[in-house]
Amino acid sequence: MKAGLILPAGLFIPSLSFGADDFQQPKFTPPSGYPDSGKYGKYVIKEPYAKYHQLENVTVDPKQLMADCIITHQVFYKPEVIIKTPHSHDFVEIIGLLGTNSMNCREFEAELEWCLGEEQEKHIINVPTVVSMAKGLLHGPIEITKIDKPIIFLEVMLTSGYSTQQPMPKMEPPA
Repeated sequence: MKAGLILPAGLFIPSLSFGADDFQQPKFTPPSGYPDSGKYGKYVIKEPYAKYHQLENVTVDPKQLMADCIITHQVFYKPEVIIKTPHSHDFVEIIGLLGTNSMNCREFEAELEWCLGEEQEKHIINVPTVVSMAKGLLHGPIEITKIDKPIIFLEVMLTSGYSTQQPMPKMEPPA
Protein backbone atom coordinates (compact mmCIF):
# COMPACT_ATOMS: atom_id res chain seq x y z
CA MET A 1 0.00 0.00 0.00
CA LYS A 2 1.29 3.47 -0.87
CA ALA A 3 2.01 5.94 1.94
CA GLY A 4 0.19 9.23 1.68
CA LEU A 5 -2.95 11.13 2.51
CA ILE A 6 -6.51 10.50 1.33
CA LEU A 7 -8.72 13.62 1.21
CA PRO A 8 -12.49 13.44 1.93
CA ALA A 9 -13.27 13.41 -1.82
CA GLY A 10 -11.07 10.32 -2.23
CA LEU A 11 -8.14 12.23 -3.76
CA PHE A 12 -4.83 10.57 -2.88
CA ILE A 13 -1.79 12.73 -2.08
CA PRO A 14 1.48 10.76 -1.90
CA SER A 15 3.97 11.30 0.92
CA LEU A 16 6.47 13.99 0.05
CA SER A 17 9.85 15.22 1.15
CA PHE A 18 10.28 18.98 0.95
CA GLY A 19 13.20 20.70 -0.76
CA ALA A 20 14.02 24.26 -1.75
CA ASP A 21 12.11 23.88 -5.03
CA ASP A 22 8.88 23.30 -3.11
CA PHE A 23 8.79 26.91 -1.95
CA GLN A 24 9.11 28.70 -5.29
CA GLN A 25 6.50 31.04 -6.77
CA PRO A 26 3.55 28.95 -8.01
CA LYS A 27 2.87 28.43 -11.71
CA PHE A 28 -0.45 29.86 -12.85
CA THR A 29 -2.99 28.03 -14.97
CA PRO A 30 -5.95 30.29 -15.87
CA PRO A 31 -9.53 29.26 -15.02
CA SER A 32 -11.35 26.91 -17.37
CA GLY A 33 -15.00 25.96 -17.14
CA TYR A 34 -17.97 26.00 -19.45
CA PRO A 35 -21.68 26.83 -19.19
CA ASP A 36 -24.31 24.12 -19.06
CA SER A 37 -26.83 23.73 -21.88
CA GLY A 38 -30.34 25.12 -21.92
CA LYS A 39 -31.99 28.49 -21.58
CA TYR A 40 -30.37 29.16 -18.18
CA GLY A 41 -27.19 27.15 -18.73
CA LYS A 42 -25.03 30.28 -18.65
CA TYR A 43 -25.75 30.47 -14.90
CA VAL A 44 -24.31 26.99 -14.29
CA ILE A 45 -20.50 26.83 -14.66
CA LYS A 46 -19.14 23.30 -14.86
CA GLU A 47 -15.56 22.17 -14.22
CA PRO A 48 -14.04 25.63 -13.55
CA TYR A 49 -10.50 24.44 -12.80
CA ALA A 50 -7.30 26.45 -12.41
CA LYS A 51 -3.92 26.04 -10.71
CA TYR A 52 -2.18 28.65 -8.55
CA HIS A 53 -0.38 26.89 -5.70
CA GLN A 54 -0.16 23.26 -4.59
CA LEU A 55 -3.12 21.49 -6.19
CA GLU A 56 -5.59 22.12 -8.96
CA ASN A 57 -8.46 24.23 -7.61
CA VAL A 58 -11.89 25.57 -8.52
CA THR A 59 -11.95 29.20 -9.72
CA VAL A 60 -14.63 31.25 -11.44
CA ASP A 61 -14.00 34.71 -12.84
CA PRO A 62 -16.23 37.78 -13.38
CA LYS A 63 -16.97 36.90 -17.01
CA GLN A 64 -18.17 33.42 -16.04
CA LEU A 65 -20.14 34.72 -13.03
CA MET A 66 -21.55 37.74 -14.86
CA ALA A 67 -20.75 39.71 -11.70
CA ASP A 68 -17.91 41.75 -10.22
CA CYS A 69 -16.59 38.78 -8.27
CA ILE A 70 -13.82 36.18 -8.40
CA ILE A 71 -14.12 33.01 -6.29
CA THR A 72 -11.24 30.58 -5.72
CA HIS A 73 -11.25 27.35 -3.67
CA GLN A 74 -7.77 25.95 -3.02
CA VAL A 75 -6.50 23.11 -0.84
CA PHE A 76 -3.09 23.35 0.83
CA TYR A 77 -1.39 20.25 2.24
CA LYS A 78 2.15 21.45 3.04
CA PRO A 79 3.82 24.60 4.40
CA GLU A 80 4.13 27.48 1.94
CA VAL A 81 4.68 31.21 1.84
CA ILE A 82 1.44 32.24 0.10
CA ILE A 83 2.26 35.96 -0.06
CA LYS A 84 5.86 37.14 0.38
CA THR A 85 5.47 40.92 0.42
CA PRO A 86 2.66 43.18 1.69
CA HIS A 87 0.20 44.51 -0.85
CA SER A 88 -3.37 45.78 -1.02
CA HIS A 89 -6.25 45.79 -3.47
CA ASP A 90 -8.77 48.37 -4.63
CA PHE A 91 -11.54 45.91 -3.74
CA VAL A 92 -12.80 43.93 -0.74
CA GLU A 93 -11.21 40.49 -0.36
CA ILE A 94 -12.58 37.82 1.98
CA ILE A 95 -10.65 34.64 2.82
CA GLY A 96 -12.13 31.61 4.58
CA LEU A 97 -9.62 29.23 6.16
CA LEU A 98 -11.29 25.89 6.85
CA GLY A 99 -10.41 22.30 7.65
CA THR A 100 -11.19 19.52 5.20
CA ASN A 101 -13.13 17.24 7.58
CA SER A 102 -16.69 17.60 6.31
CA MET A 103 -18.00 15.87 9.46
CA ASN A 104 -16.35 18.38 11.85
CA CYS A 105 -16.23 22.06 10.86
CA ARG A 106 -14.15 22.85 13.99
CA GLU A 107 -11.22 20.66 12.96
CA PHE A 108 -8.25 22.72 11.74
CA GLU A 109 -4.83 21.16 11.99
CA ALA A 110 -2.62 23.89 10.59
CA GLU A 111 -1.08 27.19 11.61
CA LEU A 112 -0.68 30.33 9.51
CA GLU A 113 1.01 33.65 10.18
CA TRP A 114 -1.04 36.46 8.63
CA CYS A 115 0.19 40.08 8.74
CA LEU A 116 -2.21 43.02 8.39
CA GLY A 117 -1.74 46.78 8.11
CA GLU A 118 1.26 49.04 7.59
CA GLU A 119 2.67 47.82 10.91
CA GLN A 120 2.44 44.22 9.69
CA GLU A 121 0.49 43.22 12.80
CA LYS A 122 0.91 39.44 12.99
CA HIS A 123 -2.11 37.17 13.54
CA ILE A 124 -1.71 33.46 14.24
CA ILE A 125 -4.48 31.42 12.66
CA ASN A 126 -4.90 27.93 14.11
CA VAL A 127 -8.71 27.55 14.10
CA PRO A 128 -11.28 27.94 11.28
CA THR A 129 -11.20 31.67 10.46
CA VAL A 130 -12.58 34.23 8.03
CA VAL A 131 -10.40 37.27 7.24
CA SER A 132 -12.21 40.24 5.68
CA MET A 133 -9.83 42.75 4.13
CA ALA A 134 -11.24 46.18 3.36
CA LYS A 135 -10.34 47.98 0.16
CA GLY A 136 -6.77 49.34 0.56
CA LEU A 137 -5.83 47.23 3.65
CA LEU A 138 -2.22 46.05 3.41
CA HIS A 139 -1.83 42.32 3.96
CA GLY A 140 1.14 39.99 3.85
CA PRO A 141 3.31 38.18 4.33
CA ILE A 142 1.00 35.19 4.68
CA GLU A 143 2.66 31.88 5.48
CA ILE A 144 1.48 28.38 6.33
CA THR A 145 4.04 27.46 8.99
CA LYS A 146 2.61 24.09 10.08
CA ILE A 147 0.12 21.73 8.52
CA ASP A 148 -0.89 18.29 9.77
CA LYS A 149 -4.06 17.92 7.67
CA PRO A 150 -5.03 19.73 4.45
CA ILE A 151 -6.87 23.04 4.72
CA ILE A 152 -9.22 24.92 2.42
CA PHE A 153 -8.35 28.49 1.36
CA LEU A 154 -11.63 29.96 0.06
CA GLU A 155 -11.12 33.39 -1.50
CA VAL A 156 -13.87 35.79 -2.58
CA MET A 157 -12.78 38.99 -4.34
CA LEU A 158 -15.42 41.62 -5.05
CA THR A 159 -13.95 42.91 -8.32
CA SER A 160 -14.16 42.56 -12.08
CA GLY A 161 -10.37 42.12 -12.37
CA TYR A 162 -7.51 41.17 -10.06
CA SER A 163 -4.86 43.79 -9.33
CA THR A 164 -2.52 44.65 -6.45
CA GLN A 165 -0.93 47.82 -5.14
CA GLN A 166 2.47 47.76 -3.47
CA PRO A 167 3.02 50.11 -0.52
CA MET A 168 5.00 53.28 -1.17
CA PRO A 169 8.41 53.33 0.55
CA LYS A 170 8.56 55.68 3.52
CA MET A 171 10.69 58.75 2.84
CA GLU A 172 12.91 60.17 5.56
CA PRO A 173 12.74 63.98 5.89
CA PRO A 174 15.96 65.77 4.84
CA ALA A 175 18.33 66.49 7.73
